[in-house]
Amino acid sequence: MLTSLRDSTTLRPQQALRGVYQRNLERDVSYQLIRVALPADSPYFPEISGSKLFFTVRFLTQQDTSERPTKTDDDIEFRLACCVI
Repeated sequence: MLTSLRDSTTLRPQQALRGVYQRNLERDVSYQLIRVALPADSPYFPEISGSKLFFTVRFLTQQDTSERPTKTDDDIEFRLACCVI
C-alpha cells in the first residue's frame, strides 16, 4: 500500500527560498503523503507542518546532536511529491 501511495505521483523540482517552502492544496483532493527528497549528502533536513488547506516545509540544520536544530536562510533545491490514491 505504501509503495502504491509513493508511486502515485512523481517527484518534481522545487526551491525553498531562505529555507522555507509553502504551498496551498486543492480543496477537493485529500492528500495522504507529502514526500521531500534531498541529495544524500545534504546538510539539511525538512520539517513539515500544515493542514488540509496548505503545508509548509522548513529546512533545518544541526551542527551537533547536543544542539537544537536551526532553520537555514539558504535557498534549498529539493524535489517534492504530494501523493494521493
